[in-house]
Amino acid sequence: MGLWRTKQVSFTPRSYNIFFVFANLFTHRLFFSYLCNIEPLKKDKRMNQDVIKKASEIIASKANYIGGGMEGYAVLALIDENGYPSASALTIAKADGVNWLTFATSPDSNKAKRIAKNTRASVCIASSSYNITLVGTIEVVDDINAKKETWFEPMSHMWSGPEDPNFYLIRFKTERYNIFVVEGENVLEDVGTL
Repeated sequence: MGLWRTKQVSFTPRSYNIFFVFANLFTHRLFFSYLCNIEPLKKDKRMNQDVIKKASEIIASKANYIGGGMEGYAVLALIDENGYPSASALTIAKADGVNWLTFATSPDSNKAKRIAKNTRASVCIASSSYNITLVGTIEVVDDINAKKETWFEPMSHMWSGPEDPNFYLIRFKTERYNIFVVEGENVLEDVGTL
């Protein structure tokens, strides 16, 4: 007997289609890897740390961004009152690598209202050479020291200072990530949990 055991399986039309979709994806990935002489992706702890380090550097470069355009923004997705995802582009106020990021908002904003009802969130930071998608939870931080530490000058266009009662600090904490970074001819990618 060979390596494979056979078993009589009956397929419904739907399971038959799903089976062949996954079989085709698997076969194409193996064929593409063979064709391009690429080894299949392996979980490598060193690679994991390299990808996380590069993503952390990218995120750090976005925090306190003052320039024009969308270069300094992240997209924060929250669940709205009808259960649908709702995304907003925000400046990252402060970050600790991929572990947590903070943003500023107001207590009467839709973001604050959504966080009060559902703390699940996602953050995406992307360009033509990277895509960092983080999934986790978000909370309102009501600590004056954290607000002072996070405060940077462009915020004065919206609030009078870190003590302003309309200045809400929200902190996103990562639980899992999907990171894809292109550096020259190298591609760094990883999916994992923190």
